[in-house]
Amino acid sequence: VRGTIPKEPCLICSKHQSFLDVMILASVLPNFRFIIKHQLVNFPIIGFYARQTGCVPVNREKKVGTVNKMLESLNHETDRQTVVYPQGTRVLPYAEKPYKFGAGLIYKNLNLKCHLVATNTGSFWARRSPYRYPGTAIINFVEVLDPGLEINQFMEQMEKKIEMASIKLM
Repeated sequence: VRGTIPKEPCLICSKHQSFLDVMILASVLPNFRFIIKHQLVNFPIIGFYARQTGCVPVNREKKVGTVNKMLESLNHETDRQTVVYPQGTRVLPYAEKPYKFGAGLIYKNLNLKCHLVATNTGSFWARRSPYRYPGTAIINFVEVLDPGLEINQFMEQMEKKIEMASIKLM
């Protein structure tokens, strides 16, 4: 893990390449919760820990009510680090997948600093791959964006900085 790990309440926007980056972030953040797809709540082990740590499930298929419900859930506890994966899913290294607007809405709603996180974990434990490769997995806290940016500005800066830093790590 590189960079300064936040101890205060904040938003963390992270590149998501494998389940390994979830485990590493959960191991270093003192008071975290993840925004997760709602199906994970029903998985035997993952679901148990998701409920215990206060993760916020999102049903991506029900777009209209989902965002309001998610934002309402986030406002109940504002004293935590909230981790969101702006691309909404694990993405293979070097693959281009758009960043979802929901990350910008969360940023605007929480009105907290946003820590940007890059990773190379997909190079060792890629999505849907049965293979695991040797190497050094890195989680890099790259930069902090202060609250108050317009959503479009935030989205543009976040994507550019996370992508550039992740490519450097790979």
